[in-house]
Amino acid sequence: MPEGDSIFKIAARLRPRLVGQALSRLELREHGPVPSLVGSNVERIDAHGKHMFVYIEPRKVLHVHLGMHGRWRVFPGGATKAFSPESALAVLGVGADAYVCFRAAFARLRGIDDPSVRGAMERLGPDILAPQFEMSRAVQRSLARAEGTVAEVITDQRVVAGIGNVYKSEVLFLCGLHPLTPAHQLDTSQWEAIYTCASELMRANLIPGPRSSTATHKAGRHPAGVARLWVYRRRAAPCLRCRTPIERTTEGTLDRSTYWCPECQPAS
Repeated sequence: MPEGDSIFKIAARLRPRLVGQALSRLELREHGPVPSLVGSNVERIDAHGKHMFVYIEPRKVLHVHLGMHGRWRVFPGGATKAFSPESALAVLGVGADAYVCFRAAFARLRGIDDPSVRGAMERLGPDILAPQFEMSRAVQRSLARAEGTVAEVITDQRVVAGIGNVYKSEVLFLCGLHPLTPAHQLDTSQWEAIYTCASELMRANLIPGPRSSTATHKAGRHPAGVARLWVYRRRAAPCLRCRTPIERTTEGTLDRSTYWCPECQPAS
């Protein structure tokens, strides 16, 4: 499930392959082929929360949001028969290689000064994985929420960008907070603890391999026999700390899942 750490790692993998390279091909589902940008250089690739921005000369940006199921794949040596162009939202070619984005929520080519691009950046909260995470801004936005639960607030990308369903459940477990706690009950120190935990946990997962929140893992390896996650997708399984069965609820119009331990995270 793509969250901020996934987008960060995808951008890191794409940069050395695309940045500074001339495009040999650019195709978008919303436009079809874009021959005017063939030969243009990729200037930089930025990740901000769950969003990725591929900047292309002259003054264009490909704005990608992977949504729940999106992914990028590379097809080396022009293996165009390996995928159906109709299934791809974006295809970027460098030499004979094709970098393809599938099943994303959207992939939009816009001018850098396009209102939709500026608006997206203005709406997003501070990036939880930014080198200098803006803690005070994140806390201010959280305290300003007069309604909603803590689970809803920390996954609101307008408050903080990058935290999704997995880290929401794991961070609230580690902080001992019931996910349905009204957000207005939390004070500054509690919000700081939540975002410090989220930042540290997500940064620890920027190495290769599956996510883990239960143990330190190195070089993509995880200790054998140790569960990777404390509560996420462990409904009815015993809590790894107290053996109480894990519970699950859904919330919002998208039925987002939240998992918690009723013993370690008692309702206030």
